[in-house]
Amino acid sequence: MRMLRHLLLFAVAFAAKVPKALLINLPRHRERYESVKEQFEVQNVRFLRAPACDGKLLTDEQMKQNVTALGRLLMTRGMMGCFLSHRSCWQKCVEMGEPVLVFEDDVVLADDFNAVLSAAIKELPDDWDVLLVGALGAVHPRYYWINLLHSCIAGGMRWPRNHSKLLHEPLRPFGTHAYAVSPAGARKLLASSPKASYHVDVIAWGTRGVRLFAVHPLLAKQTHGDTTIGGAADRSWLPNLVVDDYTGTDFAWAWNAPLVKVGKLLLTSGRVFFTGLLLIIASVLLRHSSYGELLLYTTLGYSALFYLLIRALTWPQRRLPPLKPLARVTV
Repeated sequence: MRMLRHLLLFAVAFAAKVPKALLINLPRHRERYESVKEQFEVQNVRFLRAPACDGKLLTDEQMKQNVTALGRLLMTRGMMGCFLSHRSCWQKCVEMGEPVLVFEDDVVLADDFNAVLSAAIKELPDDWDVLLVGALGAVHPRYYWINLLHSCIAGGMRWPRNHSKLLHEPLRPFGTHAYAVSPAGARKLLASSPKASYHVDVIAWGTRGVRLFAVHPLLAKQTHGDTTIGGAADRSWLPNLVVDDYTGTDFAWAWNAPLVKVGKLLLTSGRVFFTGLLLIIASVLLRHSSYGELLLYTTLGYSALFYLLIRALTWPQRRLPPLKPLARVTV
């Protein structure tokens, strides 16, 4: 049966072309570029290198023009650069007038990537905007587990539904390491987020009005190696443990993912979660003492603070305007 499935997928691949890819890569990360280039050659993926925006090199004036006021206050430079790099790819998609694949340079492709993706693309409706090839969070068609917590905090959840064995609409995905975007979808994303405001995946995949689909199973994962969006430099003390086989999320990466940066103080998701957990444990243990009630209110206030902070960062910048017909672009 497995052999028959692969033969059918390869047959469909001849009827549906895989879009050209844009590979986001910082000039100084040559080894990453070569690694992904080798994968693309094996999978016969056509691609162009898309020089990434280096957030560390942004001037104050550039940040003022391209990052929201709250984003400038609470985002890391890496988060800013990542967001603006993807915006450049969306703009390139509009200019080309055809769908493109967008990859980050820490992506790892599945062995049958080209064939399965070709089959999935053929099943997309005509008005699709985004097709997630790789993702994190509540992206599995059935099992969400702790990802439900992240989804509720970030907002922007969709009603999940299956379209076929290969294609579904996910509940609330994250991750921008591998996706396809149509010109119409790129225009929607550009219109809804004129400036960087938080993690690009949290903003983009939570945008209302974007017709978003995902391949099942996912065809790309991340190495979760040397992240460029920020985080503690030393992660060697953290266990190298995969916590979500479906998406490939590992514990060290999830723990170290930057949440907000206040001045020189970097708050990662792990630090914030662990602090909240300690407050809960302490309030339970001391519930019969004079400190118990104080700790309980402290815990509630701490949780509310970060919930409201993230919701403020992810608040829509603009309502999506009616989509005008795309002008024909000659490539």
